[in-house]
Amino acid sequence: MKRTIFILFLFLFLFIPRTKSQIVQESHPAYKHFYHAVIDNDTVLVIELRTFHVFPPEKFKDKKQEKFYWKTVRDVKKTLPYAKLIYSILIETYEYMETLPDDKAREEHMKKMEKEVFQQYKPILKKFTLSQGKMLIKLINRECNQSS
Repeated sequence: MKRTIFILFLFLFLFIPRTKSQIVQESHPAYKHFYHAVIDNDTVLVIELRTFHVFPPEKFKDKKQEKFYWKTVRDVKKTLPYAKLIYSILIETYEYMETLPDDKAREEHMKKMEKEVFQQYKPILKKFTLSQGKMLIKLINRECNQSS
């Protein structure tokens, strides 16, 4: 089956007459490149997909290791967006605090920001498990160490 498809494509590319074509490029979020090529008053759609990686299936020693791996994957997927968000809030707050004139104003601003952040994210973070909370702290720490 694959061989016949390959031969068909080879035949099409080798024996199609070369003609002048007009290429119109458009952008689309799902595709890397998206073209309309006009060949002899016939429109052909050309789509170049984004690169994606396929990894071999994971191999585990036992069920316990596999369970730990998938639990960690679940925790990272759930907490990584919040870690990035919290890190951006930390950076923004730190940059603003550098502009404040004295320590008293900095402390007041820090208390205000802490209260706002807790009020905004407490309902979400309350639903995290203990392991997800630990993962969140590790990921925030990793974000801080990466940018330094």
